[in-house]
Amino acid sequence: MSLRATSNYIKAVKADIMSSPYGAQRCSRAVRFDGTIEPEASRAVMAAPTIIDIPHNLGRGEARRRMEAGIGKLASHIPGAAATVTHSWPSQDQLSLTVATMGVEVPCTVDAEDDRLRVTLQLPAMLSLMSGPIKAIVQQQGERLLVDKKSDQTA
Repeated sequence: MSLRATSNYIKAVKADIMSSPYGAQRCSRAVRFDGTIEPEASRAVMAAPTIIDIPHNLGRGEARRRMEAGIGKLASHIPGAAATVTHSWPSQDQLSLTVATMGVEVPCTVDAEDDRLRVTLQLPAMLSLMSGPIKAIVQQQGERLLVDKKSDQTA
């Protein structure tokens, strides 16, 4: 991509974010000329939450157990290969995560319910432009992490 095309792309992205109903008062300072994002700005400018429901028929307790078992594998499922994942359990049925990769942090929560996992991502404004593909990846990888390998081998 030429420098002119890159510059035009960045201007278009900025204009799209600036027109967002969620506000981007710091967006004009968020994108550097080379296209990288200022670290402070990437955390300050957030889009609307992205919510993904992952249906299951495991029950709340078993879904929670599989979430606990799969948390260590999560970083390997994130594109970019250099992801770090920190997590905590604010309540018995809610997992709180922060995924950091390529200089961007994405906070999220996973709520275990009887018939689904509800994943809520707080995507920075620049990543919100790719919320569709991100949502599809989270859906696919979430379903994969819910699969219990031991039960699959005995079936």
